[in-house]
Amino acid sequence: MWLKKVLVFLFVAGAVSEQLEHKRENCSPVVFNLPVVASNLAFARNPSNTEASVQDFLVALFTTPTSEFITGTHPINSTFALHGVYCTPQIHNQHSNTLQILIHGITYNSTLWSGFHFGSQYSWQHHSTSHGYHTLAIDRLGHGLNSRELDPTLTIQTPLHVEAHHQLVSALRCSSSSSSSSSSASHSRPTTALGKPNVPEGVGRCFHRIIMTGHSYGSALIAAQARHYPSDADALILTGFSTYLSGTTTSLEFISASVHDPNRFRGVGYGYMNFKHKSDRDAFYLSGHYDERIAQVDWDTQDIVSTGEFASSSAEILWGAAKGYKGNVVIVTGVYDKEFCKPTRKECEEILKETGKTLFPDVKTVETLAVDETAHNWMLHFQGGKVMERVHGIVGMW
Repeated sequence: MWLKKVLVFLFVAGAVSEQLEHKRENCSPVVFNLPVVASNLAFARNPSNTEASVQDFLVALFTTPTSEFITGTHPINSTFALHGVYCTPQIHNQHSNTLQILIHGITYNSTLWSGFHFGSQYSWQHHSTSHGYHTLAIDRLGHGLNSRELDPTLTIQTPLHVEAHHQLVSALRCSSSSSSSSSSASHSRPTTALGKPNVPEGVGRCFHRIIMTGHSYGSALIAAQARHYPSDADALILTGFSTYLSGTTTSLEFISASVHDPNRFRGVGYGYMNFKHKSDRDAFYLSGHYDERIAQVDWDTQDIVSTGEFASSSAEILWGAAKGYKGNVVIVTGVYDKEFCKPTRKECEEILKETGKTLFPDVKTVETLAVDETAHNWMLHFQGGKVMERVHGIVGMW
């Protein structure tokens, strides 16, 4: 069934020396201008700019065989502005030449990684920078501060995201000709073929190591990127993710964002959608032990998912084996994740280990962590902070 193929989808090892230079966490908005060439998909039907046509499109998507619904490719060749938030390390250590690129899932944006500013315990940015990493939390194209004038069906698709994120890595990774010393490399800025820098002044440097970190659909995009570009990342952190799909998402309802929340999404194309019911969102993302106030913030600030993301997210596109990728991988998913795990730690761990074997056959050991008392967005649960510390303890040993 199509919907089952659709993705609706501590402490750093070793003591930190007292001699390390501490500084205040510092985050700032940045914008990248990325040239992207992608082979998006063409469909047998496309929704017009009405809510009814969007619902008809979704029904057709979920009931029509893939071979009939996808009719070919839709080429993309353009330059896109991609917004993000760049944070520098709170300490300088062996990780200070490593960048974590943070990629959110559907109906979220870059604010997910700040824990909605609800407190440092919920903030991935805080935990990462306190361990010495740089972070770049992006708004995926069509989300957050990025333009929503782009066609939500033909443009905002999985292939576009994968290619945009590849261009982002290409802009940020130090070239082989860059000096290996951190002092000189910190000011080396990759350029395009036209000699124009892709890296905004707010970042102003390149990085020798790249860690791709994702949540949910963001994790699936990272896995797909590793398949197409196995040398892009040195390590992958995949959260809220597995190759197991229970089909629970068949009960979820989505509605055009401009209809659901016209104050925030007035004038946005009907193919950009929100969760329709708070009860659906809470049950999917949050279960176990969490603060009810977080659930309200999560609802009030929900972002969008596009018709194109739904229609271009089949298992064949997202979950092919990343042959040739030989970096490190850790997969972290909540035991109560109704779509991507089963509700015992043993069953969930087995699913995560099988995911690692299936997707990353050339990786010697894929680390897995099934998180008790948490659901799809385990970072927003009470124990999210402790788990983030545990994950950075694993990553710190790589």
